[in-house]
Amino acid sequence: MKIAILAGPPGSGKSTHSKLLEEKMGFVHISTGNIFRKEIEKNTDLGKLAQSLIDKGNFVPDEIVCEMIEKIITTSDENTKFVFDGFPRNYNQAVEFEKILEKLNLKVNVFLEFNVCEDNLISRLIERSKNSNRKDDADIKIIKHRMEVYKNDTQIINDFYSSRTNCFKINGDRPISEVSVEIFEIVNKFMS
Repeated sequence: MKIAILAGPPGSGKSTHSKLLEEKMGFVHISTGNIFRKEIEKNTDLGKLAQSLIDKGNFVPDEIVCEMIEKIITTSDENTKFVFDGFPRNYNQAVEFEKILEKLNLKVNVFLEFNVCEDNLISRLIERSKNSNRKDDADIKIIKHRMEVYKNDTQIINDFYSSRTNCFKINGDRPISEVSVEIFEIVNKFMS
């Protein structure tokens, strides 16, 4: 198995580029947000919990997320290439994820950190809300809260991975096509 992590604030392009890796290079795209949104649609207990947290711009508890991720990995084919979109979201998840990977004799092959200016992030999220019906993308107060949560809780994982794997900073303010060319080159070099 090969593992890539795409990290960055909400609206930075993680999902867009994860989907491109899925379509063009056969990766399995793992987005905990998408998994929780499906659970919300099905109105499961997990979905109800996730809904109550996500509506306020908060995250689902780490232990639930990590259990879900471990189950996905252990039930997948050994030749699978994963792209994790927005996971791990904080230091505790990163530590737990490392323990899971170590137990399975796996490692993160590539860590890509997307950097995008805040004005672009806000306009992208508001635009996305028009198409996706996501409340957390439409409300400026929730968007700002999510960005604060990212700065306080998530940004630290960039440092966590800098000493553990191949890390790259990606300028996400550029057009999608330019960014994807850079990502494909990195992934081909370190995950072939």
